[in-house]
Amino acid sequence: MFERDKAGEQSLDLQIGGKAIRLITKTSDVYLLYLVKKYLGTYCVATNKTACNIKIIPFAYVYKHPWATDELERFKRFFLEVHGRYPSDIQPDRIGLSLRLLQYMDPGDKSIQHICQMIHGQKLTYARVGMDLFFFNTESKTAYLFVGETFRRLPLIKWIMKIFDMGQSTIRTGILNGIMFVLSHLLIYDQGLLLHGSALQKDGHGFLFLGLSGAGKSTITQLVGPDVCFSDDGVVVKKEMDTVFVYHSPFKQTKGFGKERDMVKTKIQKAFLLEKADQNRALPLKKSELMDSILKHMIHFYKFMDRDTAQKGFYIVKDIVESLPVYKLQFSKRQDIWNNAILSSGSEVNHAG
Repeated sequence: MFERDKAGEQSLDLQIGGKAIRLITKTSDVYLLYLVKKYLGTYCVATNKTACNIKIIPFAYVYKHPWATDELERFKRFFLEVHGRYPSDIQPDRIGLSLRLLQYMDPGDKSIQHICQMIHGQKLTYARVGMDLFFFNTESKTAYLFVGETFRRLPLIKWIMKIFDMGQSTIRTGILNGIMFVLSHLLIYDQGLLLHGSALQKDGHGFLFLGLSGAGKSTITQLVGPDVCFSDDGVVVKKEMDTVFVYHSPFKQTKGFGKERDMVKTKIQKAFLLEKADQNRALPLKKSELMDSILKHMIHFYKFMDRDTAQKGFYIVKDIVESLPVYKLQFSKRQDIWNNAILSSGSEVNHAG
C-alpha cells in the first residue's frame, strides 16, 4: 500500500492539479498516511517522478525541549522577515506562538537540523496555521509539516482513534493545510494558482467563482446544482497555451455533485467575484479590480511566499485574469441565479433575481 525505504520511512504519492507530491513519514507514524489515503484516495498515484517531498512530523504539546537561545533568536528573526512582507501581519503574539511551538520539537531531530541549516538561505519560507508549523524550501523542493496531535504518547490509542476516525480530524486538517501551503508554491512554477474559490461545470459550461471565507462559495455551489464541482474551497487554476483550465482538487466543503473524478479538468469560460446582495445580477468588473482582490486575498498562503515566487505569481495572476471575461456576481439565495445572472452575464441586460 505504501512505499517503504531503508531509512525506516514510508511514503505515499499524490497527484493534484497535475503536480505529483510525495508524503513521507517514519514507519512508526504510518497511520498518518492511512488518514490521508482515506480522505484523498482518488488522488493517490504510483509514480517515480515527484515535484516535492513532504515530510510529516507529528509532535505533542507535552514537553518543551531545551533550545539554545541563539537558535531561537535566529528563528525569531526569520519569522519576522517572513511576516514583514505584509506589515499588517507583524504581530508579536503570532511570532511568539510560533517560537513556543518550535520548542515542543526536538532540536536534535534530523528534520529540525535540516531546517536550522536552511534558515541561512533565501529559499526557505514558513507558515503557521493554528498550532501547526510548515516549512518549505523552494530550491530543494522539500517541505516539513509539524502537525500537533493529542495522543502522541499512546500508540495503541492512536491506531484505535484512526480506525474509528475519532479525534483525528485536527491531524487530517493540519496535513491538508500543509499540502495546500506547498501546492500553492509549486503551482506558481507551473503557470498555476491555488485560489480561494469555487469551480463548477453545468450543461457544458465551466465557471470560476472567487471569494474569501463567508463570501458564498459553497452557497453558489448549492444554488447552481452543478454537474461537476471541481472544488469550492481550494481551486487549482492553470493557464495552458491560450486556455485557462481548472483541475479537480480535494479541497472541498460541498459533496455530492457529479462523480469525484469523472473529469480531471475543464475549460473556464468566465470568472466571477462573489458579493452577497438582495438580488441576482452579474455586473462588468474591471480586470485590475479582480487582479487586486486576487493578489491581496485569494491566493492560498501568498503572503508567506518568498519575493521571487510572489513576483512570479503576480504575472501569472495578470495572465489568467487577462485571458477571461470577469464579472462581479451579486446574489441572494434564489434558485434562478444560473439562467438569470451567470449564463446571461455579458449580455446587454442582466436580470434581477
